[in-house]
Amino acid sequence: MKKYLFSIFAIALLFIVPTKVMAATTIGQTDFNDALGNPGTAYNGVTYDDTEGFYILAEGDYTLGTDIDLTNASIILSSNVKINLNGKEILSSNDDATILVRDAAAVTIDGEGTIISTSVDGVALKVQDEATLTFENGATDGGFLASDSTTITINGGKIDEYASTTTAKTTVNGGEIGLIGAFGASNITINNGTINGLQTEGYNAENLVTVVINNATFTRQIIAMFANITIIDGTFTGSMGSEALYIVDGSSAVIKGGTFTGGENSGVLAEVWDGTNVKSVKISGGTFKGPISGLALSNVDDVELTGGKFIATDAEHAQGGIVYIDTNDTTILARILGEGYVYNPTLISQTKLIENEYDPEYNYNIVYSQTEIEVIPVVTEATPSTLDNIGTYVTLAIIAATSLVGTIVVTKKTLKAN
Repeated sequence: MKKYLFSIFAIALLFIVPTKVMAATTIGQTDFNDALGNPGTAYNGVTYDDTEGFYILAEGDYTLGTDIDLTNASIILSSNVKINLNGKEILSSNDDATILVRDAAAVTIDGEGTIISTSVDGVALKVQDEATLTFENGATDGGFLASDSTTITINGGKIDEYASTTTAKTTVNGGEIGLIGAFGASNITINNGTINGLQTEGYNAENLVTVVINNATFTRQIIAMFANITIIDGTFTGSMGSEALYIVDGSSAVIKGGTFTGGENSGVLAEVWDGTNVKSVKISGGTFKGPISGLALSNVDDVELTGGKFIATDAEHAQGGIVYIDTNDTTILARILGEGYVYNPTLISQTKLIENEYDPEYNYNIVYSQTEIEVIPVVTEATPSTLDNIGTYVTLAIIAATSLVGTIVVTKKTLKAN
C-alpha cells in the first residue's frame, strides 16, 4: 500500500509545472528615441502616438536602464503597469504631466529615482479617471495631482507637493511630503510619515474634505477650511508666527491626542475667515503649547473639552493656557466646569480659576486662564432604573455567580422589560 501511494505521488510530481516568473523589461532613452522615429511601433513596450504627441507604455513590469528625457511629451499609463525607477530620472516639460495615469489603470511606482516636470503649468505625476496608484518609493519634482475618484496609496519616497481634488481617496503610510493640499470632497487618511504642512478647502459647508490623522509628524501648520478633521495622535508644529492647527470656515475638528506646538501664537486656533462659523471643536486629549496660549477659540458653534493639557510657554507675554474670545457673549467655561469635567487640582485651584475681562472697544468677552491647565474627565455613576437596566443586573449576577461556582454556560436569550 505504501509503495502504491508513493508511486501515485511520484507520478503527480511529473505533472507539476513550475510557475514562470516574468522578468521586468528594461527600458531606456533608446527605446523612446526609436518609438519617436517610428510612431505606432512598439519598442520594448514603448509606443509613440504622433496624433496626440505622447508615449504609451504597454501593460507589464519595467525597470529604467537609463535616464529618460521626454522633451515636451508625456508617458500615458492606461493599463496595469509597474515601474522601477532604479535610481534614474524621467524628465519632461509637458504642460500637463510627465507621467499621466488614467482609464482606471492600476500602477505601482518603486525604486529610487525621480519623476521631474520642468513646466510651470504641468506636474510630475497626475492620476485621474478612477485609476489606482501605489507609490512605494522614489521622488517627484514638480508636484503630484490626484482627481476624479482615484485611489492613491503612498507608502514611502519623497514627494515635493501633493494635491487631491474632487473625490480622490488618499492613504499615506510613510515617506516625506513637502505639502498636502486637499480640495473638493476628497478624503485623506494619514497613518505615518513626515509632512511639511496641510491645507484643505472643501466645496462648501455641506461638501467637505475629510481628513483622518492617526499618526504623523507635521513640521508646518495645518489649515482646515471646510473640512472634517480627526486627529488621533502625532506631532504638530507651527512655523514662525503660525499655529500648529488653524481651524476656519465651516470646519469641525475632533482631537483625541497628539502634541501641538504653536509658533508665535497658540498651539490650536479656531476662528472665521470668510464669515462661516467653525462648526465644532471637540478635544478629549493631547498637549497644546504656544507662547501666548495653548488653545484659542473664536466663533465656534459647539465647543467640548473633556481632556487635554494646555500650556502658555512665554512667561512674559502669555495670556493663559486657554484663551477664549467670542463676539456672541458666550463662553466655554460651563462646558469645561460642568458636570463630568474638572481641572487637575494640583495645577489650578477651582476657586481662582478664571480672570474675566471685558473689552468695550471691541465688545469682546476675553477669558484668561492660568498658564498651565489640565482637563480631566470625571466618570459619574447614575442611579439605574430597575426596568431600564435589567440586562445590567443580570450580567452582574452572572459575574458574581461565576466567581462563586466557576464557569457558567449562558444560553443566548434576549431580556426585555415590559
